[in-house]
Amino acid sequence: MTEIRLKHNEKSMFVGVNDMGKSVLFRYLIKQYLASGVQVLLYDSEREYGVKYKSFEHPKLKVIQPPIVPDDVKNIDQHLIDLFDKTCRQVWDRGKMVMAIESIDFYSDPKRDLPPFLWRLENWGRNRGIGILQTSRRIASVHKDCCGLNRHWFLFHCYLPNDIKYIRSFIGKTANQLPKLEPHHFIHWSGGKAELCNPIPYEE
Repeated sequence: MTEIRLKHNEKSMFVGVNDMGKSVLFRYLIKQYLASGVQVLLYDSEREYGVKYKSFEHPKLKVIQPPIVPDDVKNIDQHLIDLFDKTCRQVWDRGKMVMAIESIDFYSDPKRDLPPFLWRLENWGRNRGIGILQTSRRIASVHKDCCGLNRHWFLFHCYLPNDIKYIRSFIGKTANQLPKLEPHHFIHWSGGKAELCNPIPYEE
């Protein structure tokens, strides 16, 4: 497998169903950024870091978790999206860093406009030295602006026809191989070229 090295202002998407390895690779590449001195903001949408991954700490890493929303808040989904976009604005204003987003589909309904600062990051972040790492279990539920302009796709086992069709619209026939992938094996697609990769030698 060719060594994976990402530039600090590149945009990458990690796709696959649960327990197939996408979050393992996601964390591996975050640690690679941190080791090279890049500031990373991790938006922990599912509130796993600090509980499931207690050792995941670094001076250059900031982890933000969405709050537990009180029962009396109306339109909870929109409330969480608004809070998320405030973090996107902080990243946009700072520049020259990486934003890592677990479960981008929580904030990027394909039937609605993207939150304004997420839209800026997805479309223009590179010009401000901002890189994006983003994961999704159901890529067909992700806005096209989050999927477009990705320099890297890291594709793990997927099998739902709508997801395969959606991925195919961005990377072509390579998507047809995804239902056959074994756990933790993945396809790295970049610049029109696809490479089948073995599981990474990584320990938490």
